[in-house]
Amino acid sequence: ASRTFVVNGQFPHLCEEFLAPAAAVKFFRVCWARRQLSWREFDTQVIGGGAEDKLEKGSIREIFLRDWKELGLPAAPAADLELVFASSSSWEFLRDRRLWLGEDLAGDEDRRLLV
Repeated sequence: ASRTFVVNGQFPHLCEEFLAPAAAVKFFRVCWARRQLSWREFDTQVIGGGAEDKLEKGSIREIFLRDWKELGLPAAPAADLELVFASSSSWEFLRDRRLWLGEDLAGDEDRRLLV
Protein backbone atom coordinates (compact mmCIF):
# COMPACT_ATOMS: atom_id res chain seq x y z
CA ALA A 1 0.00 0.00 0.00
CA SER A 2 1.17 3.48 -0.87
CA ARG A 3 1.57 6.08 1.86
CA THR A 4 1.26 9.82 1.45
CA PHE A 5 2.78 12.28 3.88
CA VAL A 6 1.91 15.96 3.86
CA VAL A 7 4.36 18.32 5.55
CA ASN A 8 3.92 22.04 6.11
CA GLY A 9 6.63 23.64 3.96
CA GLN A 10 7.30 26.25 6.63
CA PHE A 11 7.82 23.65 9.37
CA PRO A 12 11.66 23.56 9.15
CA HIS A 13 11.83 27.36 9.23
CA LEU A 14 9.44 27.57 12.19
CA CYS A 15 11.37 24.90 14.09
CA GLU A 16 14.56 26.87 13.53
CA GLU A 17 12.90 30.05 14.83
CA PHE A 18 11.31 28.49 17.91
CA LEU A 19 14.13 26.13 18.88
CA ALA A 20 16.91 28.72 18.69
CA PRO A 21 18.79 29.12 22.01
CA ALA A 22 17.40 32.61 22.66
CA ALA A 23 13.84 31.75 21.58
CA ALA A 24 10.97 31.72 24.03
CA VAL A 25 7.28 30.97 23.83
CA LYS A 26 5.07 32.53 26.47
CA PHE A 27 1.37 32.09 26.83
CA PHE A 28 -1.36 33.90 28.66
CA ARG A 29 -4.91 32.87 29.30
CA VAL A 30 -7.14 35.93 29.23
CA CYS A 31 -10.79 36.45 30.07
CA TRP A 32 -13.14 39.23 29.08
CA ALA A 33 -16.87 39.99 29.02
CA ARG A 34 -17.92 38.48 25.70
CA ARG A 35 -21.07 40.58 25.63
CA GLN A 36 -18.86 43.67 25.49
CA LEU A 37 -16.18 42.32 23.14
CA SER A 38 -16.85 39.57 20.59
CA TRP A 39 -14.23 37.02 19.52
CA ARG A 40 -13.91 38.86 16.18
CA GLU A 41 -13.39 42.21 17.94
CA PHE A 42 -10.84 40.61 20.28
CA ASP A 43 -8.96 39.22 17.28
CA THR A 44 -8.96 42.44 15.24
CA GLN A 45 -8.82 45.16 17.91
CA VAL A 46 -6.73 43.54 20.65
CA ILE A 47 -4.58 40.93 18.87
CA GLY A 48 -4.41 42.51 15.43
CA GLY A 49 -5.67 39.67 13.27
CA GLY A 50 -5.56 40.09 9.54
CA ALA A 51 -3.13 41.27 6.91
CA GLU A 52 -0.05 43.12 8.14
CA ASP A 53 -0.90 46.26 6.16
CA LYS A 54 -4.42 46.37 7.63
CA LEU A 55 -3.69 45.88 11.33
CA GLU A 56 -5.83 47.79 13.81
CA LYS A 57 -3.86 50.71 15.28
CA GLY A 58 -2.95 49.92 18.88
CA SER A 59 -3.38 46.16 18.49
CA ILE A 60 -0.65 43.92 19.91
CA ARG A 61 0.68 42.92 16.47
CA GLU A 62 0.67 46.51 15.24
CA ILE A 63 2.62 47.63 18.31
CA PHE A 64 5.20 44.83 17.85
CA LEU A 65 5.68 45.71 14.18
CA ARG A 66 5.85 49.45 14.83
CA ASP A 67 7.92 49.50 18.04
CA TRP A 68 10.09 46.38 17.71
CA LYS A 69 13.32 48.26 18.51
CA GLU A 70 11.90 49.84 21.67
CA LEU A 71 10.55 46.43 22.71
CA GLY A 72 14.05 44.97 22.53
CA LEU A 73 13.55 42.68 19.54
CA PRO A 74 16.76 41.99 17.59
CA ALA A 75 15.06 42.67 14.24
CA ALA A 76 11.71 43.63 12.77
CA PRO A 77 9.33 40.67 13.04
CA ALA A 78 9.17 38.58 9.85
CA ALA A 79 5.80 38.56 8.10
CA ASP A 80 5.66 34.75 8.17
CA LEU A 81 6.31 34.53 11.92
CA GLU A 82 3.19 34.57 14.09
CA LEU A 83 3.99 37.10 16.81
CA VAL A 84 0.82 36.47 18.75
CA PHE A 85 -1.60 33.60 18.43
CA ALA A 86 -5.12 33.75 19.78
CA SER A 87 -8.02 31.36 19.44
CA SER A 88 -10.53 32.78 16.97
CA SER A 89 -13.70 31.34 18.48
CA SER A 90 -15.12 29.64 21.55
CA TRP A 91 -14.73 26.24 19.88
CA GLU A 92 -11.14 26.92 18.89
CA PHE A 93 -10.47 28.13 22.44
CA LEU A 94 -11.53 24.72 23.80
CA ARG A 95 -9.48 22.88 21.20
CA ASP A 96 -6.41 25.02 21.87
CA ARG A 97 -6.66 24.51 25.62
CA ARG A 98 -6.78 20.75 25.10
CA LEU A 99 -4.03 20.73 22.47
CA TRP A 100 -1.53 23.26 23.88
CA LEU A 101 -2.23 23.14 27.61
CA GLY A 102 -3.30 19.50 27.91
CA GLU A 103 -6.37 20.48 29.90
CA ASP A 104 -9.08 17.94 30.64
CA LEU A 105 -12.31 19.59 29.51
CA ALA A 106 -14.73 16.97 30.86
CA GLY A 107 -16.21 19.20 33.58
CA ASP A 108 -15.27 22.52 32.01
CA GLU A 109 -17.80 25.36 32.32
CA ASP A 110 -17.02 26.82 28.87
CA ARG A 111 -17.47 23.40 27.28
CA ARG A 112 -20.75 22.88 29.13
CA LEU A 113 -22.07 26.22 27.84
CA LEU A 114 -21.14 25.40 24.23
CA VAL A 115 -22.42 21.83 24.11
